[in-house]
Amino acid sequence: LPLTDLRRAMEEGDFVVLALPHTPQTEKMIDAGAVGAMKRTGVLINVGRGAVVDEDALVDALREGSIGGAVEQSCMRSSLIAEDNAQARNAANAAEISTQGVEGP
Repeated sequence: LPLTDLRRAMEEGDFVVLALPHTPQTEKMIDAGAVGAMKRTGVLINVGRGAVVDEDALVDALREGSIGGAVEQSCMRSSLIAEDNAQARNAANAAEISTQGVEGP
């Protein structure tokens, strides 16, 4: 997508799903401006490499409640996951979600 279409998708999407490789061109492609453009109820789902998203911007948005939630393929900052507040509970690691409800042997 051209960046103008990406920004529009960030503004309009209820769920924004990223599946990008980490390259010099994609590093922190989803910056504070892109995260800030999301709906207050929007959820950012990153199944690509974590470096595509500016983690500081994402953590700030979750702490402030300016987006509905986030799911990261790679581990997000452990301090956010450990926090006991509503915004932190809206962040999850994809590995945790994929194992919810799965019974062991």
